[in-house]
Amino acid sequence: MTITAQKYLVAALSLGLLAAVVAAGTVESRLRLEAEKAAGAGTGPLDPALDRGRQLYEKYSCVACHGAGGAGGVYNANAQTGGMINGVKFVAETYTKEDLSKKILDGVPVVPKADPNGPNPPLAMPSYRGVIGVEEMRVLVDYLYSLRPPGAAKKPAEW
Repeated sequence: MTITAQKYLVAALSLGLLAAVVAAGTVESRLRLEAEKAAGAGTGPLDPALDRGRQLYEKYSCVACHGAGGAGGVYNANAQTGGMINGVKFVAETYTKEDLSKKILDGVPVVPKADPNGPNPPLAMPSYRGVIGVEEMRVLVDYLYSLRPPGAAKKPAEW
């Protein structure tokens, strides 16, 4: 194969890769919009304080792993949680607001493995200590508590 033919082949493969990335991005965007609509269906507009919490949830990239509306479902290979990142819709059942704040500040640097002999799960929650201020934390945690479905049990939420 000549050098010119190799250049054309590389160019064609590069264009094919670019087209695949654009197509995947389009599909991912459409799926994310559908998930956001489904997560917010029937809830109406958020009160301004909770909307600020939702904005912080997006600003600090919580949505990237925990999903739109806290639904979860992001794949994390060999994670003990069934290979998926947990949603946060039910954090009010497991954590007090103070405990949840501490969890966010400390992060989860090591995710337990499903298979001890397998690779480490690639996704872990970073520490937000020094990143999220006290007032932002309060607003974020209030938003996370608001995701709890109606009728779900909850722990005392005192600050």
